Amino acid sequence: MKLLNKNKGFTLIEILAVIIILGVIMIIALPAVTSYLGGSRNAAYISTVNKYIDTTIGEVSSFEYSIKNKDYTYYIPTKCLDIENDITESPYDEFSESYVVVTKNDDKNDYYYTGYDLSGHGILLTYRDLLEESVIKTDIRSVDTTIGVGTRPFTYVYSDTCDKTGIKQDVTSSIDEKGKKSDVTNEGQTKPTPSPTPTPTGSTPTPTPDNPYAYIPTNGKIKVTIGDNNSTFNRYGLVFSIYQLAYGTYGEWFMKPNFTSATTYKNDDNTYTFSLFPSEIHQRIVSHNVAPVYQRITNNLGVVEFQNLQHGIYFVEMVAGPNNLTVPSMIVFVPNENGSSTVNVVPDITY
Repeated sequence: MKLLNKNKGFTLIEILAVIIILGVIMIIALPAVTSYLGGSRNAAYISTVNKYIDTTIGEVSSFEYSIKNKDYTYYIPTKCLDIENDITESPYDEFSESYVVVTKNDDKNDYYYTGYDLSGHGILLTYRDLLEESVIKTDIRSVDTTIGVGTRPFTYVYSDTCDKTGIKQDVTSSIDEKGKKSDVTNEGQTKPTPSPTPTPTGSTPTPTPDNPYAYIPTNGKIKVTIGDNNSTFNRYGLVFSIYQLAYGTYGEWFMKPNFTSATTYKNDDNTYTFSLFPSEIHQRIVSHNVAPVYQRITNNLGVVEFQNLQHGIYFVEMVAGPNNLTVPSMIVFVPNENGSSTVNVVPDITY
C-alpha cells in the first residue's frame, strides 16, 4: 500500500499569485507610507523653526540683539543662536541659509522665519502664527534679505560670523536702503543716508540709448489692501511681489525686456488695457527668471505698500500666504487714468 506524501510544496502558480498579491498591497500602501513619512518630516521642520523663533525671543529679550528701530526689518542668522543641541539641519538636509526675522512695533516685536536647506526644502518669509506644514516649499535656492515687512523701507542683516559684540560696526555694509548704504549709531539704530535730489522730470518720457529711463518720475506708489475688518482670515504676513512691465507717463509707455512684444489698447473711456493676461505675464516671469522690483509683507490691516516707483505699468501678485486664500494678480498703471501717482487697489479675494 502506497503512503501519501503529506509534504507537498507550493506550485509555481501559487507562488506567483502570492507575489502578485504582495505587489498589489505594496502599490496601495506605498503612497500612504510615503505621505506619512513626508508629513512627519514636515512637522519636524516646523518644530525646528519654532525652536529657532523661541530662542530668538529669549535672546532679544536679554538684549543680545538690538531691535530698536521701527523702520527696519531685522534678519538674525539661526546659526548664531545659542540653541540646545546646536540644530543646524532640517529633517531633509543641512540648512544653507536660515533667518529669524524680527520687526519692532509700539508695544511688542513680531517674529517671522525664512530659510532653506541644501535639498531645496524651505520657507518663504512667513509670519510666526502662519507657520504650518503647508508653507514648506521644495524648490527654494536663495533667501532675499532685502524684503521689508509691511511698509518698512530698510532691512538690517546681522553678520553670520556671529560676533555679536562687533555687530554694530560690521552690519553697516549689510544695511540695504534700496541699494544705498546707511550709518549705524552707537545705540545700534540706523540713520538713513539722505536721498539725492531727484532729476527734474518732464511730462513726456524721452529715453535715449545712453539713458533709457531719462525724465521718468519716481514718485509712484501702489497701496494694496486685502480684506477688511470683517474678514475671517489672518491678513497679516501675506507676501507680495511687484514687477515692472513698462516705464513712461500715462498713455506713452516703453516696454521692459521680456515684455517688448506686449502693447496697450486704448478703451472708449480713455483708459488702457494691457495686451497680456495676468497668467501670461506670470509665465514670462517664471520662464525668464524675472526679478521683482520689491517684495513686501502685509501689516495687520492687510495693507502692503510699494513706494518710490518709477512711473509705468506694474504687475503685482501674492507669492506666499495660506493655501486656501486666493488673491488675483493685478496689472496696475502708475499714474492712473486720473493722473494720480498714488494708486490704491482693493482686489476681490476668495477664501
